[in-house]
Amino acid sequence: MFTSAINILNVAKAEVRTARRRARFWTIVFFLSVFSIMGYLISCSYLGYAALTSPSFGTGVPKYLLGNIDPTFFLFFQLAALFLAFDAGHLLHRNRISEVLDSKSITNFEYLAGRVFGIAGLLWLVAASNICVMQLLGLISTTINIGIADTIEWYSLFNLLVIDGPATLLISCSIVVFLSCMLRFRLLVVVVASALMFGWFFLVLNTPYSLLEIVSLSSNDTLFVSDLLPQLASLPVVAIRAATILSAIALVAIGALIWSRQNSNNQLEKYLPLGICLCVGTILYVWGSSSVVSEHTASERWREVHENHEFDHRIDLEAITGIVKIDPKKHLIADLTIGFNVNAHTTIPLTFTFNRSM
Repeated sequence: MFTSAINILNVAKAEVRTARRRARFWTIVFFLSVFSIMGYLISCSYLGYAALTSPSFGTGVPKYLLGNIDPTFFLFFQLAALFLAFDAGHLLHRNRISEVLDSKSITNFEYLAGRVFGIAGLLWLVAASNICVMQLLGLISTTINIGIADTIEWYSLFNLLVIDGPATLLISCSIVVFLSCMLRFRLLVVVVASALMFGWFFLVLNTPYSLLEIVSLSSNDTLFVSDLLPQLASLPVVAIRAATILSAIALVAIGALIWSRQNSNNQLEKYLPLGICLCVGTILYVWGSSSVVSEHTASERWREVHENHEFDHRIDLEAITGIVKIDPKKHLIADLTIGFNVNAHTTIPLTFTFNRSM
């Protein structure tokens, strides 16, 4: 196991060195950086102008930028992974990599996993570097109090870089590498992978909010922006991200099985990673998805009950008394008594319920 990890790390380092010498990598870095920084500057314009006059622009300021990130951001990084990894199968034959791997005793899985980790790591560094630049601009602005920029909320930053980013990049790179091993033709790989990525993009746009945690690659999509009680990703979302990473490993293992080599004759080494990843990943994904679906079902039942219930009487709110205790970033406790008048005489008790989706 330790030797395999060292081999994967060595392949990843070689992939990083190779990618850094390619013009396409620096072209991708340029466009991703321009896209990211332009989004931050637009949010800075909201902070300096629009948010001062309209509260609806408040969630678009730099502090909450990652908490309201658009799926297009993830799509661009997925396409970047595609154009860095789409020729994996072609390079095997053109550069006679199989012969080198045979001399180094590196298995198919180790080589493909190293490529995936290398490319995903490079793109993660690009995203992290851009966010560091944004944080630096915000820190300078807040330090000298010029009010044109702000730092990003660290909760949403943690969710993106630690929970969402690695899973997104690994599954994107593994899909491309898997397709390159299966289809061989580079143009076909680009077409199929692009179709899958754009299909996911439109699926996220058309998924109901209460089910968004299942398909969205951003856990911040379903977390409320709050200075008082900022939120980290829920356990079901963490389980789904872990299942996503295991799915990426499984795809790499399947790609290794498709790519046949003379020294790949250990059946246990072939199927053990695949079996473990599929079993554990399926369990995690089913548990996380079922938790989200159960919440969605409860919200739908709440909506149906209120749509079918008719109340023709008027309720006059007279007073709200009680205690609200706020412990910033830890607790929000409300113990309230609501006094109201109902212009109807009935022995049936009135029941007030909160919308589970809110």
